[in-house]
Amino acid sequence: MKITGITEKGAEYYDDLFNRVPQNIVPRQRVVVNRIQALNLDKVSILDVGCGCGTFAEAIPKDWNYRGFDFSSVAIAKAKEKYSDRKFQVGSVYDPQIYLPVDYNVIVCGQVLEHTDDLKVLELFPKNVHIFVTVPTFSDPSHIRYFENVTDIYNRYSGSLDLQQAEHICTNQILFRGIKH
Repeated sequence: MKITGITEKGAEYYDDLFNRVPQNIVPRQRVVVNRIQALNLDKVSILDVGCGCGTFAEAIPKDWNYRGFDFSSVAIAKAKEKYSDRKFQVGSVYDPQIYLPVDYNVIVCGQVLEHTDDLKVLELFPKNVHIFVTVPTFSDPSHIRYFENVTDIYNRYSGSLDLQQAEHICTNQILFRGIKH
């Protein structure tokens, strides 16, 4: 794992980003959907942590329950406009109340932990929920850290999660899944 020395950015940084950059479904989101389907859960109910403009909501089957949050009010406004049949709210990954009620059995956290105090965030995830996380293998002006390989993932997160799988899913992304201890 590489520490970049960059400090965590505020919501304003991402408000500006979401105003400038179009948001579309990306390959990693389809891989996550496939991995969730492979769990063969009777009913899938997702909490999308750091949902951005809600593109993961578009990638999932319509019969899956979905709730997403992000601290960018711009992103949430865009998500609500585009995916009016899904639930979105403005909220911080550090607010324990945002994870309540635990009416979900899957957490998706795509491209979020590298921007945050990741271990503190993981502490807030409830137990006995399937967790799917994607992280980058590259540096960016907003990344506090990035990961070079799967070993970095195990070294960083084994103390916080029962890691069940970690894999490179495309050129610059690692997907890992687990359940909180």
